[in-house]
Amino acid sequence: MEFRNDIQGLRAIAVLLVFTFHLSPQILPGGFIGVDIFFVISGYLISSIVLHKIDNNKFSLLDFYYGRIKRIVPAYLVLLIALAAISAFIFVPSDIAGLRKGLFWSAIFNSNNYFATLDNYFGASSNENPILHTWTLAVEMQFYLFLPILLLFIKNKKILILTLTIITLIFLGYGTFEVLSNNKGSMYYSLLARSPEFFIGVLATLLPLRNNSFVKSNSLWVSLIGILIIGASSFLINETSFFPGSLAAIPCIGTVLILISSNNRINSILANKSFVFLGEVSYSVYLWHWPIMAFIRYYYGINDFNTIQIFLVISLTILLSLLSYFLIERTFRNATGAKFYLPFAYISFTIVALINYIPWMNKKLIKLPIEYIAPTIGLESHGKTFKSVETYGDTSYTGKKILLIGDSHALGMKNYLDILGKKNSFSFKTATNDRYPTLPGLTQETIKEHRYYIQYQDLINEVNKIIPKTDIIILQFSGSGELWIPAIKNLIDGLKSNQSLIVLSDYPSVNKNPVRENRGVVKNPNRNQNYEISFKTMSPQILKIINANSNCYYLNLGKSRVFENAPFYRDTLMYYDKGHLNAYGSRVYAENTENEFMETLNTLIERN
Repeated sequence: MEFRNDIQGLRAIAVLLVFTFHLSPQILPGGFIGVDIFFVISGYLISSIVLHKIDNNKFSLLDFYYGRIKRIVPAYLVLLIALAAISAFIFVPSDIAGLRKGLFWSAIFNSNNYFATLDNYFGASSNENPILHTWTLAVEMQFYLFLPILLLFIKNKKILILTLTIITLIFLGYGTFEVLSNNKGSMYYSLLARSPEFFIGVLATLLPLRNNSFVKSNSLWVSLIGILIIGASSFLINETSFFPGSLAAIPCIGTVLILISSNNRINSILANKSFVFLGEVSYSVYLWHWPIMAFIRYYYGINDFNTIQIFLVISLTILLSLLSYFLIERTFRNATGAKFYLPFAYISFTIVALINYIPWMNKKLIKLPIEYIAPTIGLESHGKTFKSVETYGDTSYTGKKILLIGDSHALGMKNYLDILGKKNSFSFKTATNDRYPTLPGLTQETIKEHRYYIQYQDLINEVNKIIPKTDIIILQFSGSGELWIPAIKNLIDGLKSNQSLIVLSDYPSVNKNPVRENRGVVKNPNRNQNYEISFKTMSPQILKIINANSNCYYLNLGKSRVFENAPFYRDTLMYYDKGHLNAYGSRVYAENTENEFMETLNTLIERN
């Protein structure tokens, strides 16, 4: 097999694109296509090696998998060990459970499917996830499981080319359809949606393109067009594009044009020693650059880096990448027998132990009471952790039937109403949801993500059973409620004469996570904390609908003085993130607004 330095240079280009995008998407909005370049190169090289060995009767599936494990897994597991240990020191306890899950799925190379169920790849919380980038390794290892079997099974080259072409087109069509159907987030991590990128590289190996007379005679132009396509894609494709799907084929084709050409000035530049060395260490650079950025973003609660932080990111990436390459990658790649298996077993045992004990370690290191940093009641009647409708307050109460519905801000009000209910002798049932409130009548056009629509349907089925038996409905949601106007109108129109609706105002949010910023329950004077408090007023159209109905009330409590120094009240933390009250916050909110709330509620109880 011919070793090509220019392909190492192409790897260098790919990792530089990804690094720049992760450092600042504003500089290179489409730099994430570097991942697609990696996938094409992998498909091209691995299929070349496998087919060459098959043709010479030297191929073994076990040897292939063993080689992939030696090449990828040791440095990868060492990275996960380091990230687990660092996270135990840096992450607040409310975030460690999610990280632990991510570590588990990353360790077994299934993190792509796990992350597909979480926030969008381009979301703010994702930017703080130090293991998010492991999805690419998961996709690659999953692809390696079936590629050699496919190449072994189909012996006839023409049938193989036809089969792969059909599969590529089908999967491209599937990815495009799903992206256009608002499933872009899950498709970004999907093996099926990403497989065409590998297969394009495989087809470049199978088709005799490098020996084509036109390609040979126009090698420079072919490479130049490839470079221009990659460059244009890096700037013109961005996070709002319908990507992956058919759009991903564009940078893949640009990559293939470079792979099939050789002996020209552009390929010679890519074969330069500097590019070749960066390509050689590109795997380690990819492994380490993202966690460094994520930890800095998480610890300081930022999204964009300043000059000092950029210098720190670059310096640490260089240092850790070189250590990983020389001490881990090369050592394990050249090791055989016990020299490989014993250290590998030790590393594997260590990551298993850390995944099991990281919550315990974190709890010992970061001593923050759970009631200040996470929701503590109502989770079994909320969102994806929903089990059943719950009842809170004075559960011995047999009077008017009250129901609390809404989104995650309503989740925070469960403790508020529980406190007031126990004090003023009323109870309430509740079912709430993340992102999309438990309002009857939300459509799939409103809830665009399929998984959230399924979750909403499960919850709303239970809510619909209770509403007809309810005397007073309490509704709260974050923001102005513009998206929910049709559903709110339908809810109001469907009220019986003896039913009432209270729409609670939203409470303020702050611009950064105070738990991470303060790293303590009492306000820390040694940390620079400047918070911007924002309050979204209720939509005038919703207020108009409410005011036009005598059995509907809008209760504006959000302007309470309790929020004057948010996210603190009397120097004590009252939010568990940027927009949600913790147990202490909901308690002091209840104490400060009890009279206003109870006046409205008692009026309705007496009237009904």
